[in-house]
Amino acid sequence: MGILSRLSHLGKQVQFKSLRLRREDCHCCRKRLLVRLNDNEMGIRCVFCGASAVAQSLARVFHQKTMHAKSLAVYELSGRGAFVRMLYKTDHHITVSEYFPETPIGTIVNGIQCQDVQQLSFADEQFDVCTSLEVFEHVEDDFQGFSELYRVLKPGGFTLFTVPIDLNQTTIERTAIIAGHRQAILPPEYHSDKLRGHGQVFCFRNYGHDITDRLQQIGFRQAQIIRPQPDDLFGWGRPVIYAKK
Repeated sequence: MGILSRLSHLGKQVQFKSLRLRREDCHCCRKRLLVRLNDNEMGIRCVFCGASAVAQSLARVFHQKTMHAKSLAVYELSGRGAFVRMLYKTDHHITVSEYFPETPIGTIVNGIQCQDVQQLSFADEQFDVCTSLEVFEHVEDDFQGFSELYRVLKPGGFTLFTVPIDLNQTTIERTAIIAGHRQAILPPEYHSDKLRGHGQVFCFRNYGHDITDRLQQIGFRQAQIIRPQPDDLFGWGRPVIYAKK
């Protein structure tokens, strides 16, 4: 998408009372012009690459954690977006995937392989880094998903990811296994993504500060929540979860 097309697309999200420009580095493309379109984290964008505050938050920590590394094997659980474009511009070896329901694992769909994080087809200890943006709240069995990331990471490897998170509470499960079947125990909550559209992705849980406990239960020897700087990205920087094998 060219910059004129991107500006036209971003213009549809504008709330003029909130509109601001700031000469600040984009953590994805490194160019210096961010825009605040509205009072929402998805309204914070790089004018040049379109990266959201969420994508830039993950990119910031990725750069910090890989600053002195070369030729890492990196697996990202998405095949599109500004963060993925940034990865492909590094010297690392990049593998990407998407989850396509009812598609066999490993099948290539429009150039992107299908993977389910609960049953990855990759070999043990294949990757140095695994990343994802807003995935695990939509994974039915997140413990199994975290276990799979642990399995495919090399010793000393790590995962970085974002999820919607409330650091003032513990994780709230929105479903439970009742009489052998998964059932909603709270009103259904749906999120949006570029692949499936608006309000089409079911949310299984709302994460809290105890997400690090979940990761350590899997076996990660170090897990932490990396908080953003208060003024980063117009104040809309997102916490990033880090866990090292």
